[in-house]
Amino acid sequence: MESRKDIAAEKKASFKFNCAQSVLTTYGDLTGLDEATAMSMTDGFLPE
Repeated sequence: MESRKDIAAEKKASFKFNCAQSVLTTYGDLTGLDEATAMSMTDGFLPE
């Protein structure tokens, strides 16, 4: 079984998620946020 940090790292490495998105979507069950909400909340955290 993969750990949550491995899942978040894979999301970040896919270049489809920024760092905040990869973490928040991975822990969505703990935050109570669905993926779409988590993605839009963290859109502003883009790398420079």
